Amino acid sequence: MNNKNIVNVAISRAQDYLCILLPHCGTDGYNKLYELNQIGLIAQKDSANVQTYTCDEIEEIIYGKKFYIENNTFVTSHQLANVYTKPIKKYEIRIDESSVDIQLGGK
Repeated sequence: MNNKNIVNVAISRAQDYLCILLPHCGTDGYNKLYELNQIGLIAQKDSANVQTYTCDEIEEIIYGKKFYIENNTFVTSHQLANVYTKPIKKYEIRIDESSVDIQLGGK
């Protein structure tokens, strides 16, 4: 995310629209995303052609409901053995310090 070449390719390939998803400025590690933040600052200067949305507004556009992902996600600790049953919610996320498992399905 902070590689100039990757950011350049992403921007230069946009033909009709460019959507940049930036974390909230209060997010841990935000200040380390220097390249993306610079692009965000440049984009904000062109306010006539830039639209800004919060994550809940994006969810409402995509899913028809605000907080859709939060309301349909169950997060728990990672298990030593991956034994899955039917998920409690549409998205089930199991995390620990070194891994993330995401199970899709459910309601």
